[in-house]
Amino acid sequence: MHEPGIGFLDDVPVDELAEVLGGLDRRHFAAGATVLAEGDAPRGVYVIETGLVDILATDRHNVQHQLSRLGPGATLGEMSVFTGQSTSAAARAVTDVDVLILGETDLRRAATAFPRLYWNLGAILSRRLASSNRRLASHDRNQTTLLLDDGAPPTLGYALACSVAWHTRRPTLLLVLEAEPAPELAALAGAAPSPAGAHSRKPRAYVQLAAPVGSFAPDALDQTVDELHGAYDHVLVQIRAGESLPELTARRVRLACADSRNSTIPHITVDHTLAGWTGVAALPRPNTLGVVRVPALARDDEAGLNSGIVSIRSPAGKALGWTARRVTGLGVGLALGAGGVWGYAHIGVLRALARFDLPVDYLAGTSVGAGVAALFALGYEPEAVANILDSAGAAAFRLTFPVRSILSSNGIRAWLRHLAADARIEDLSLPLAIVAADILTQREVVFREGPVWPALLASMSIPGIYPPVVIGPYTLVDGGILNPVPSNVAAEMGAGTVIAVKLVGTPAPAGGHPVATVPRAPFVLQTLLAAMMSMQGKITADTAAAATVLIEVQFESGGAEVMKLRSFTAGRRHIAAGEAAADAALPRLVAAFPWLET
Repeated sequence: MHEPGIGFLDDVPVDELAEVLGGLDRRHFAAGATVLAEGDAPRGVYVIETGLVDILATDRHNVQHQLSRLGPGATLGEMSVFTGQSTSAAARAVTDVDVLILGETDLRRAATAFPRLYWNLGAILSRRLASSNRRLASHDRNQTTLLLDDGAPPTLGYALACSVAWHTRRPTLLLVLEAEPAPELAALAGAAPSPAGAHSRKPRAYVQLAAPVGSFAPDALDQTVDELHGAYDHVLVQIRAGESLPELTARRVRLACADSRNSTIPHITVDHTLAGWTGVAALPRPNTLGVVRVPALARDDEAGLNSGIVSIRSPAGKALGWTARRVTGLGVGLALGAGGVWGYAHIGVLRALARFDLPVDYLAGTSVGAGVAALFALGYEPEAVANILDSAGAAAFRLTFPVRSILSSNGIRAWLRHLAADARIEDLSLPLAIVAADILTQREVVFREGPVWPALLASMSIPGIYPPVVIGPYTLVDGGILNPVPSNVAAEMGAGTVIAVKLVGTPAPAGGHPVATVPRAPFVLQTLLAAMMSMQGKITADTAAAATVLIEVQFESGGAEVMKLRSFTAGRRHIAAGEAAADAALPRLVAAFPWLET
């Protein structure tokens, strides 16, 4: 397969061109011969008349890699003519090759007589640049997935492709490399034949069946898949488990049946296993064994297979959707920041995300953000989270003899233990990370497993106001002193795209004049909180740098309001502010998550 497209001499009469130039210089290269060596400085454009040429680049280990394959009408050496620099890649004849050679003077004279030549050359270079960009994007965004069929239902891989197409809103290809594919796949391939041109392809899943030979053989598949990316945003390559693995830069997913216990490919490392059809409601994420269990398809899902689209609105669609987002780099991470009573705004953000049909795959939280994240991961809906936060004030405000802290943590400790009971972080419905700070080493500590309540108590222990929490070798306080908006933690969990929620107090306007009244000194709690909020504002820019979309919720008050522990329920009015901030961020969310497009 060679790179198709516009040829240099398209719509140019070759006989008339030869007359203008006084003849055309032709050269023949035998198969295997070097047409241009890397580092050559050709003083002309080579136009391929017949045959195929491979473009090869050498890496720092002196190993050559095929970049593309060019056929009749394509050009070589044009960049050297325009820039005066030597070639950055080699060209080698795959078959016997005949080329026309136009020197610099010939090229100017020919283009003066036939301006169409410049248009053709520009189109060739534009296509080549687009191909290079696709190749880079393919490696950066993992646009190829290798599916290892380990006895899975015949249509499981195609159902995943339909979910990928729904999420990306782009044409998606399932390439099944089997000598005798299942009849169900053959029927689907016949129902959705690939259109003739890439531009006519609809944003749906397509099926292509091929025997693993020729350009679909393992050693040639990388180039074939790269060419397919010219027409399909994502390519899923499905092979039988135990077959020779193709040399692909791709995430590997094992496909299995519902009652599969052990993999028959133990020597192969896979990202996770997709098992269908389980017939039971399952968490839409991998279990502790790394298996995503997909329930049986609903009626709408079955109809979706025929249209090449499967949404996340059914139990099966939700499970398939987790893998689809994983392999396309669209896994949704949500990082909830610190902010005391302002934390109610996180509930408004969660409410908006549910309304947008935007699932959360990974959760990370600091301080009050950790509390809201943990409640959501425990299975509470946003409204229930608000009701639970209402009871936090009474538990949090307990004075103590000020030796280690101003307030006692006994009340909040008992409240958290009652709330979370014996729940463990690794067993929650969503992957959760709780961020605290070790005051001895001045390093952030991230809890991904263990009991929920001690990690929450540590993350919410504001220095000076509550005593530190000792867990193992760590002496822990509020994670907000080091990481107020833990977007980096959500990214490290595996989220390909991260939404970070930053709670920001609007400072008083500059230029005002002080009023000569008797001042009222702030309470010590307010002073400590105001100082901590000021510090967090200075470091948030760095910790939020990993966010794909940063949602900033603005508040017209400072640290004094943040510490309203006795009247914590006053924070309910901030739910609307969080929802409004998420609504305002919708255009940026749509750009990051294609399935939000209307």
